[in-house]
Amino acid sequence: MYHQVSALYGCLVDAKERVYSTFISYRVFSEKIHATLLHEVLNNTVTPGGHRVVNYLDSQRLVKGEDWEKGFSQGLLNSLVALPMVSHGYLAPMMELQGSASDPVDNVLKELQCMHALMDPSRKRGRDFPGELE
Repeated sequence: MYHQVSALYGCLVDAKERVYSTFISYRVFSEKIHATLLHEVLNNTVTPGGHRVVNYLDSQRLVKGEDWEKGFSQGLLNSLVALPMVSHGYLAPMMELQGSASDPVDNVLKELQCMHALMDPSRKRGRDFPGELE
């Protein structure tokens, strides 16, 4: 297992750490403090293999004035692991959606839909990670 983890994090080194280790998905009104704490604890830590952990947390990575939807999509696309911070507050707004055109846009749902699409085993990858976990 250590070999697989080391190979996975080797991608960060190969990409000169342009790839994020984790994408932290949260709903601002209910998990902002927890997401920030998780980011502060994990970010810039070093794995046993000597690789630096780099988180994508929108409040730290999005650039003011730039398209935020494109920003979080690129962050998610360039992350090795997505960490949705699931709570009642995270899920409750999605439970109110009716599937109609009048539903409000739910950005957390968009993130989950992107995660689902990226994890689809039938999706062709643009790059394969050495020692990729199955």
